Amino acid sequence: TASNATPESGQLSAKKARVAVQLLPLIPNPSPSLLSLVSRAAAASASSPTLEKQSRSILKRIHTASLAEGVNDLGDHTRELALLHRSLLSICARNGNISLALRITGDIRRFAKTKRNE
Repeated sequence: TASNATPESGQLSAKKARVAVQLLPLIPNPSPSLLSLVSRAAAASASSPTLEKQSRSILKRIHTASLAEGVNDLGDHTRELALLHRSLLSICARNGNISLALRITGDIRRFAKTKRNE
């Protein structure tokens, strides 16, 4: 739990998230759930601006794939998004990371606007 987190466990989590982000490009056609998992892991590493950027980059990748699925299709990427959006914002709240929450909210708003205009 977060209350039992130590600096060492946070560093280990950040290392695992970095490795996951580095391995992601080596996986052909990763599933939406894998992309979501890596995005959440990167966002949870609150002390790393690079991982925060990677988290948002993966989020945008899922947004793009969801748009490609079409407005009337509830494809795998689209179904994964609602859970991912809630999870990322919950992680930001737990970590007290208002800046990242605002950036993610902006990403979600841009995605929703684009989706509506299709």
